[in-house]
Amino acid sequence: MLNGEQRLLFDETVETDLAEIKSQIEVQAPTKLARKRPGRKPLPPELARIERRHDPESCQYGQCGAGLVKIGEDVSEQLDAEPARFFVHRHIRPQYACRACETVTAAPIPSAVIDGGMAAVGLLAWVATSKYLDHLPLYRIEQIAARQGVPLARSTLAERIGRIGVALQPLADRLANCCANAIACMPMKHRSASSIPAPARRGSPTCGLTDPVRESPGRRSSSSTTRKAGLTPMPALSCGTGVAN
Repeated sequence: MLNGEQRLLFDETVETDLAEIKSQIEVQAPTKLARKRPGRKPLPPELARIERRHDPESCQYGQCGAGLVKIGEDVSEQLDAEPARFFVHRHIRPQYACRACETVTAAPIPSAVIDGGMAAVGLLAWVATSKYLDHLPLYRIEQIAARQGVPLARSTLAERIGRIGVALQPLADRLANCCANAIACMPMKHRSASSIPAPARRGSPTCGLTDPVRESPGRRSSSSTTRKAGLTPMPALSCGTGVAN
């Protein structure tokens, strides 16, 4: 049995021992990570903003009739979309006559992608983007235009797709030539089995950063290997009117 003095010795260290035990438990206990709530991403700043102000019906307070003072404003944004909107460009070319010379003068006709066609550049870009980027077949593009009362026959759309290919053929040839020159300037170890034909060795341009590639007599060139493998160059844009869908 402990006497009174011995019990007092234990009572003096009880609070210290309990505080130390509590601190050890807190250290050993797993800490809960604070979960971050996903916030709403702000709308892109480059989008056009249409402001709609909602002011009170009266500038006086309804109960006492005193004038209201603006102390701030609450701004909230909503994202809206407008479907494809069709409109017509009217090109008016006044004709002027010179009585002295007996001639008629008028401004030249603006150039168009399709000569004599009714499709403007924006309509052709929308059709090509819808078909090749949004993967919409032509009959769905026809239905989208029909909902707004615009007749766009599927055969006409297919013909316009072909005309777009003819207009962009020089750009496709230029891109293919630039890719071929870039491959020719690469070291042989960085080349891959590409189907783009390299330019001819004699008189071929060099990029100036690396020396022209010199192949050993016993090593086949990538262009000859490509031809023997039956690979064809990168196809250019189709200029026919046989467009699917």
